[in-house]
Amino acid sequence: MPTFSYRAWTADGGQVRGTLEAPDRKAALAALEARGESPVRLGQKGHPGKRTGGTGLRDAFVRDMARLVGAGVPVERALAFMEKNGVEKGLRPLAGRLRQKLHGGRPLSEALAEAGAPFDRMTVGLIRAGEASGALDRVLADLDNTLRQRRDTQGQLLTALIYPALLAVVSVVSVGLLMVFVVPQFQTLFRGAEAELPALTRAVFATSEFLREQARVLLGGLMIALVGALAAGRTPRLRQKLDRWLLALPLAGALVRDQISARVLGTMSILLEHGLTLPEALAIVRRGQINRAFEAALARAEADIGAGQRLADSLGRSGLLSPLALEAIRTGEESGTLIKLTAETARVLERDALQSAKRVVALIEPVLILGAGIGMGCVIVAVLLAVLSLNELAI
Repeated sequence: MPTFSYRAWTADGGQVRGTLEAPDRKAALAALEARGESPVRLGQKGHPGKRTGGTGLRDAFVRDMARLVGAGVPVERALAFMEKNGVEKGLRPLAGRLRQKLHGGRPLSEALAEAGAPFDRMTVGLIRAGEASGALDRVLADLDNTLRQRRDTQGQLLTALIYPALLAVVSVVSVGLLMVFVVPQFQTLFRGAEAELPALTRAVFATSEFLREQARVLLGGLMIALVGALAAGRTPRLRQKLDRWLLALPLAGALVRDQISARVLGTMSILLEHGLTLPEALAIVRRGQINRAFEAALARAEADIGAGQRLADSLGRSGLLSPLALEAIRTGEESGTLIKLTAETARVLERDALQSAKRVVALIEPVLILGAGIGMGCVIVAVLLAVLSLNELAI
């Protein structure tokens, strides 16, 4: 019998990890829910086929299905077409497996849920809602539009951050090469000089010597720090604290907060629009979170709503959601326009996040250029001062 590894929320808000045996993924989910645990991740051990593909494969599948089903092609025929003509890598075998499940009498949403990655809870939940309402074509079109907007926003953010990242790497490498390979040559040249070298020259030479002698220690410390960070990311409580600390950072924290808030509101609005209840929508949004602090806040909100509290009040106590997003939820709950306001606010927050990224880049670029210039300038000036001091001694 297959073995599944899982990470799940318990009824008291804690997290547990473990393994269980079940005939298939659906049975494993049912077993966890019967124990009162809400699974966050569930994967079959020793079954790489369940984790193949990624968001690119999911987006290609949704795009092609939206076009075919929107044109009136039945779902099974659409899958058969994709099996023969799919362009995205992995799309043809995926469509073939899904078509076999549909041929066996299963609905598309159930087939996608059993397929696991690359289909997240939002995709499966929306398609299930579309099947139940008979509006699968409209659901697929809305989902395709949402995923395309996310790709565009993420692409613009990545493009904005690539240049400063490359600039930082080039600056550090350039100064490091000067200190490790170039400065020692001048240090050897001035070693026998009788005149006392200027303070800046001595400082540069001492720094160069330290970097060369302690290179292994520095690299070892860096490796230990990286391993420690990876280990911390696997510890739920520590990961939650790190994610909360990330949200508190100046500039970058506001950018991350706006981006996550936009995704929470955007996903919630499209789920509610297509017939899911608020607790169901929150459960799907929560399970799709990367930031553990937001995930915990949404889990508490899900429990609070079950106890009769308002969503805005619960999320407001967490202090994580952006003020604009929180106000949109509160106003939407009071006026009965939650779907409309969350969708509009999500678009505003995405635009604000992109503008914030551009402002951060505009601030970082001159700082990096100035830092690299100061580092290289110190080396050059230190060498020139040493040469001048020797010339004065000769005169």
